Amino acid sequence: MNGSQQAATEPGLADIDPTTLTREQLQGWHCALCGMTLGADRPLGRVTITRGATHTTYEVWACAPLH
Repeated sequence: MNGSQQAATEPGLADIDPTTLTREQLQGWHCALCGMTLGADRPLGRVTITRGATHTTYEVWACAPLH
């Protein structure tokens, strides 16, 4: 992450670093926790990535049942 990029998560997602998530994880195609392609899934919450003046919020998902 460079100096102009910041990331934030909702309080329940403290163990997830949004800057390490892949595009597929941010788009909800892969699990935000393990990286596997999602079949059955569950929502984890939202992460926000800030690049300069742009703030992008993503809904991230995980495999179901719980890991």
